[in-house]
Amino acid sequence: MSFLSTFSGWTDIKLDNIFWNDGRSDAWGTITTTYGTGKFQATLTWVNPSEAEHTDYDLHLYGPDNLHVFFTNKKQGCFELDRDWISNPGNAVENIYSVRDNFTPGRYQVKVHHYNGVVGRRYNCRVIINGVVVKSVSGAIGTNKQFDDIYSFNVE
Repeated sequence: MSFLSTFSGWTDIKLDNIFWNDGRSDAWGTITTTYGTGKFQATLTWVNPSEAEHTDYDLHLYGPDNLHVFFTNKKQGCFELDRDWISNPGNAVENIYSVRDNFTPGRYQVKVHHYNGVVGRRYNCRVIINGVVVKSVSGAIGTNKQFDDIYSFNVE
């Protein structure tokens, strides 16, 4: 590795085994995708320290007309689950958001479900409606297959 510089303006840097891709947009890797957001957004996070010690939590949204958005029904009505974490180690995220602003009138419920894996792992869940955090909770589910009620709201 060598650095050549006159310390006046631009500098040439030569690094062994390092290659530069020209600044064409297709020369760069895939960008990180943001979480979906809208008039409604619920985001669930937790940390899996390893694949062997994972927890699989699932975020659920229930609503009128048998609305149920979760990992096997990712899109329904004006809502979508765009992040579904299973057992990978790392910072786990699940996210449900509204793709349109007009919701069917009725009662909606946000729940966290312990699907499988280690019980008792801490999670954080945040619900945003109209840009305002209406609920932010930390919890842990101590029993396999149990649900935690996070937030309920009515749309008129």
